[in-house]
Amino acid sequence: MSDEYAVTRRFTVGSVLSTTFGVLSRNLAGFVLLAVVAIGASILLQWSLGLDLWGRGSDSAMINLIDTLATSMLTGMVAYGTFRDLRGDRAGVGAIVGRGLRLIVPIFVVGVLISLLVGIGFAFFVIPGLILWTAFWVTIPAAVVERCGIFAAFGRSRTLTRGYRWHVLGLVLLIHVPLTVLIFAVAASADGLEDFGKWDTVAFTVVIILGGFVSLFAGVGAAVSYFQLREIKEGIGIEDLVGVFD
Repeated sequence: MSDEYAVTRRFTVGSVLSTTFGVLSRNLAGFVLLAVVAIGASILLQWSLGLDLWGRGSDSAMINLIDTLATSMLTGMVAYGTFRDLRGDRAGVGAIVGRGLRLIVPIFVVGVLISLLVGIGFAFFVIPGLILWTAFWVTIPAAVVERCGIFAAFGRSRTLTRGYRWHVLGLVLLIHVPLTVLIFAVAASADGLEDFGKWDTVAFTVVIILGGFVSLFAGVGAAVSYFQLREIKEGIGIEDLVGVFD
């Protein structure tokens, strides 16, 4: 890769966000359907197991595990759909789901490991968690595209994000913080209610919708980041990247 190539292409928060919005606007119906299926299946499983849907008490660990499965699968599926969109074509919902199901084990394990590592990092005064979050930002897209193994996917994410971690941190904060604060505010308003009454039901629904949007936006943003970073660092075009799926 020539120096000229590296200079003429830039990875910025603005470029990732604008591309992410474009991908979402062109695939809104299909991606929302994927989010409904993934998150709906998660809620149905939690309900069938008799878990507290708010994740309070002893049910929190199991609910977090189920939620991680749902969000990781959603991230993996929309990554494939995003790459197809960037090439200028569309993948049907069935094809996207099929791709995700074929990679369900590595995607799930990667998602669990990221959640654990970032969670432990946040327990140590937040900063280590943010460092790990930015370093592992494109781990799932790497696992989906390169099928390089779980630990190799983490290594690929660290390599690709190196030198651009501040940009990735900006993306993470812009995508997650505003809506996450809103989610916690809504959840807190229903916390402590003994009955699953009217407001508790409304609050739960709002939390689920907002959480689904965060997961969806973050999944597309991670896929766009992965492509742009590979384009800048390795000179990989979208045809080369999507060609692995053909």
